Amino acid sequence: MYLNNALAYCLGRQAEIAAAREDYQTALALHRQEEQICRTLGDYGGLANALGNQGRILMHEGQLEEALRLFAATEAICRQMDNVESLATAIMNQGLICKKQTRFAEALDLQSRAEELYRRIGHRVGVASCIGNRANLLDIQGRYADAIALHREQETVCRELKSPQGVVIAMSNRGNILARKLGRVSEGIDLMVQAARLADQCGFAILSSQILANVDSIDSDGGLKSEKQSQSARWFWRLFGRFTKK
Repeated sequence: MYLNNALAYCLGRQAEIAAAREDYQTALALHRQEEQICRTLGDYGGLANALGNQGRILMHEGQLEEALRLFAATEAICRQMDNVESLATAIMNQGLICKKQTRFAEALDLQSRAEELYRRIGHRVGVASCIGNRANLLDIQGRYADAIALHREQETVCRELKSPQGVVIAMSNRGNILARKLGRVSEGIDLMVQAARLADQCGFAILSSQILANVDSIDSDGGLKSEKQSQSARWFWRLFGRFTKK
């Protein structure tokens, strides 16, 4: 039994390495082998992990129904084991799939349920993720004021966690709503440029570039409704040192 446990563990680690290399088919095959060993051993904790990891890969690959089935199976196992953290994660992942399937009301309910579980055990990282997921869903549904409030809350939690990436994402998303949805263009661009600056300072160069590209697209889309607003946006770009317009 010890050797089988060790084998399952090694298969799981190999699968994680393969997934990190974006070799998803190999990762999936290894996790399936891990799953079979865990089923044989009655190792329900290992089984839940193997199923959940398969679900994440399938979600990434767009096989949403199969991923949803695996996350539901993970949820059932975690309920039986009273593993609240993994239970919350399984529910949150089901919510992400429902969002992809445009089942927004169901997705919002699942994110709220997952957040409640994370709060129960003091899992602040999970709480921040669920808050951000709920904010994105409310944005899609046109509930912009509620979405902005949640992005502010997410930013606060991420600052407390000393998670600069989370802070950047929350600021950028809030700025995007202000600029694109509420017509508060200068205010939104200001916030997004601040987020891009923070991302650059913290070594998230790709994220910084993505945010600045979004700012540029707002300008290109005619989102800047006056010359004064346009000058304001260009001033922020120059301040940041990444202004690229001719």
